[in-house]
This record gives sequence, C-alpha cells and structure tokens, in this order.
Amino acid sequence: MRASDKASGLRPFAQRLLAAQQVQAMYPDRHPRVNLAVRELYLHVTGMLEHVSEIRVALADNQLVFGNTAVVERSDLFSGLAALLQRQEVGRLIITKGVRRWEVRALIAALNSPPEDLEVWVEDADT
Repeated sequence: MRASDKASGLRPFAQRLLAAQQVQAMYPDRHPRVNLAVRELYLHVTGMLEHVSEIRVALADNQLVFGNTAVVERSDLFSGLAALLQRQEVGRLIITKGVRRWEVRALIAALNSPPEDLEVWVEDADT
C-alpha cells in the first residue's frame, strides 16, 4: 500500500479522534455532543477493524506513522494529531478488534488527561 493510501485511511480516523477529543474537553462526559462524537469514532474504528486486525498510530522522531508506513503528507490535521500524541507523551496507539465503546470513551478521556496521569493507563494495560 502506498503512503498516500495510508494517509487517506488515517485522515477520517484522525478527524473523528481529534473531534471527539476536542468535544470531550469542552463538555461534560455524558453530554449529547460527547456521546455523538464517541459514537461516530467508535463506528468508524469498528468499520476499519472489519478490514484489519488492529489500528496502529505512532509517533517516531516527530513523524506520524500509520500501520508501518510513515505519513509524509503535511496537513493541519496530521500535525494536530502528532501534536496531541506528543503533548500527551503517547508514543503509540493501538486499537484492536473487539474494542468496546466504553474503551473508546476512555481513550478520549485519557487524551484529555494530564500526561502524568497516563502512566496509570500504561500500568493497567501491562497487567
């Protein structure tokens, strides 16, 4: 798969993830707008996972990587996603088949948490 194809696959995921993260930052957790943003991200993620076993997004040397392919396209969207991951000190994000809606909601909440609070998420994931 070409890098441009990978970028086009990442674009709608990044749009929904960033939108959900921003909406959750502005509204209380169970607000209808948050619920809608979580739903849209969840449906998109599960749709993607019908075709692949996992969604992998990473940040390596300030380079966004989707799957195993570096995203070479420069855009505000990808810069925003890279900035969010860097600010939150997230080196990689992996979403696998079987993800539940509450896990997507928790991911969004984690992306809005102070980076030092994310250490708890990593420790929980390792156990």
